[in-house]
Amino acid sequence: MSKMKDRIAQATAAVEKIQTPAASVAAAAASDAGPGATSAAPAPQQPRTAPGTLLAMMGVQKDTERELASLRKQLEKWVGAQPTLSLDPLQIGPGPFHNRDAETFEGSEWEEFKATIEKTRGNVQPILVRARDGQNDGYDMVFGRRRTRACAELGLKVLAVVVTGMSDMALWEAMEYENAGRANPSPYEQGRSYKLALDAGLFSSPTALAHRIGKDKGLVRRYLLLATLPAEVLEAFPTKRSIQKSWAEKLADAVQKDPDGIRQRAQAAREERGRLSAREVFEALTETANERPQRIEIEGHNGRPIATIECADRWLSVKTSKAMKLSPRLIEAIQGLLEKERDRLKKP
Repeated sequence: MSKMKDRIAQATAAVEKIQTPAASVAAAAASDAGPGATSAAPAPQQPRTAPGTLLAMMGVQKDTERELASLRKQLEKWVGAQPTLSLDPLQIGPGPFHNRDAETFEGSEWEEFKATIEKTRGNVQPILVRARDGQNDGYDMVFGRRRTRACAELGLKVLAVVVTGMSDMALWEAMEYENAGRANPSPYEQGRSYKLALDAGLFSSPTALAHRIGKDKGLVRRYLLLATLPAEVLEAFPTKRSIQKSWAEKLADAVQKDPDGIRQRAQAAREERGRLSAREVFEALTETANERPQRIEIEGHNGRPIATIECADRWLSVKTSKAMKLSPRLIEAIQGLLEKERDRLKKP
């Protein structure tokens, strides 16, 4: 019991020492005011006993702990969140896998997009950029190229989330998954993204790329075919964005089977640019691939066709009716005519 009394006495002495300066200041203030001065409002009554003082201090401590617990709950809502920064668009480079074609930033659709950015005084949805190693003010684009370009042309800051230490693979995947949820990347731009990833060695093959992103390998192949078409073929269309992915295989087949012919047709289509639709250009470029040959029918004495000749740029087909049989003499005559035409083509 005596030990408990001693502890209380020590605590009381400590509390009195803490309170003494405040009491002295109050007394000094009262003496300075003079005998006629009005006394100030009395200070809050302090506990007069040591146990009372300790209980008051414990109450304040509990209030503080409750406040801290409330703050922790609020902070938990923001765990993992990343702050956004307002950056100068000129600080942001296109990144190693920039797949946007220049035509993306032209035309009425682009002007409407810019008008939306201008109305909101900047991009509401932040872009994502990667901080460059060793540079305090340089960034690589991850996704948000159109928003950044619009802000640059309007003279506005661009709202961005900045990440550090992001690998090229992580950057490409983040760009791919962001673009997958948007309708604006064209088939050509999508194919260009795949080609850049393969050229950089991120994937061992188109099949590995398709498996990684969960897409059909045939679809990935069609996108890649568009990205590898000759420049003169791409430029024959009104815009690269107007080329449909369903045309990829026929265009690539025409380039492989008749490279000289398709280049000539592409040149003719460029001269008609503005007057031909994208589909009309496609049909003109793939005329041979689509098997639209010249057809000649030879009638017999009764007016019925006895033979049909079909010819295109690189092949000739002769079909006869069942009633007509090709004699050795007729076959020899046809062979002689073809050899004569072959010799004529060899001449300069």
